Amino acid sequence: MKAILILICLSFFQNNLFAQQIINEGVFKYRQTKTFISSRTNKEVKRIQKYEFYFSENTLKKIMSPMPKVYVTEISKCNSPKMLSYATNGEKFYVIEDDNNRKVVDLGKLSSTNSTITYISEDTIIKNINCKKAIIVSKVDGGGEELINVWYSPLFKIKLDCFDDFFKDLQGLPISISFIEHSRVSFIDVKPFCNFLIDTFYITKNSQIDTIENKNLYVKIEESEKVNKMMELLLPTNKKYIIPKGEPVTKEITGADGTSITMTQYNPFKEGEKLANFKALTYEGTEKTLDSYKGKIIVIDFWFTKCLPCINEMPILNKVMKSNKDKSVSFLSITYNSTDEITKFLKNNKFDFEKIVDAQNLIDQYGVSSYPVTIIIDKAQIIRFIKLGEFENEKELQKEIDKLL
Repeated sequence: MKAILILICLSFFQNNLFAQQIINEGVFKYRQTKTFISSRTNKEVKRIQKYEFYFSENTLKKIMSPMPKVYVTEISKCNSPKMLSYATNGEKFYVIEDDNNRKVVDLGKLSSTNSTITYISEDTIIKNINCKKAIIVSKVDGGGEELINVWYSPLFKIKLDCFDDFFKDLQGLPISISFIEHSRVSFIDVKPFCNFLIDTFYITKNSQIDTIENKNLYVKIEESEKVNKMMELLLPTNKKYIIPKGEPVTKEITGADGTSITMTQYNPFKEGEKLANFKALTYEGTEKTLDSYKGKIIVIDFWFTKCLPCINEMPILNKVMKSNKDKSVSFLSITYNSTDEITKFLKNNKFDFEKIVDAQNLIDQYGVSSYPVTIIIDKAQIIRFIKLGEFENEKELQKEIDKLL
């Protein structure tokens, strides 16, 4: 059925239609390209990803696999501010009500009422589709403008609330959308070239969009639980997941391209309190307790082998450890991964910290529920520093160590 719809759509494009086809239901698949200068390496970075935008008068569905064996299905109505996200790894099932921010182009703080469209007497062919050119200029709240170059097909007119912010007055279907000026990220001195090019488009009128199977299995969770529950789905099925302990810490993370997400992590530790003792085995098979490091400052890192932020900060942790090798500082890492898993990991990764392995019971005891987490305890075993998330450079960690030396 899907292939037939695509063929029907292509026949619409190739025929010389005298009347414009009004589209109320359909599926867009755009290929998005972003090119920008990385603030970290000062080199040009190019990202290409597919953006699938499903719509109809009733439902909007997207299926993706953010990680192996974890599936997320999003359903929403085009004119609804809310979206339901169903996530499962086949054993656990969660659903969360979220804001519906599904737009083909996210233009940040845009005042769409001030948008103007200028039509250019220029034609081109994109993917065998005859296109015309237009420039959209939109005022941004707080000053500045967004300038967008749009190549559109006059054979089709989309009639959807999802697109009304930017394309309600466009005389056709947007095929290629390119930023000329992108004010959203100008505040961090990044001037990316961002382009959306249509891959496929087909009409879904009178065809059924699949529904979620086994809806009764999905348990509703709150926004604050989202990150931790996704972590639960991503972790190995034999891992016992615990209820997060400690105070919730919510922060907004902004990427180099200006996009941002809100994350909630739980801090199970408290500065000024003594860390509870433990007994566990190292990667080499030696039994250790907290008292094994008596009289030393201890940097403790909680991690696991599939944690990308944990891996990203390892060169920084290794460097700090090397800089303090002749000082009274011990560097210890704690993971629930087994000895065999660590052996396989170390074949392709370097991590110099002493490693406590197969330590799920210890992790449960401390209440760690997100990774990485790094703490520093002084010579009296009192917690003096807590870091949720990865280190971006060695200065922050070294500064805290120097306070205690």
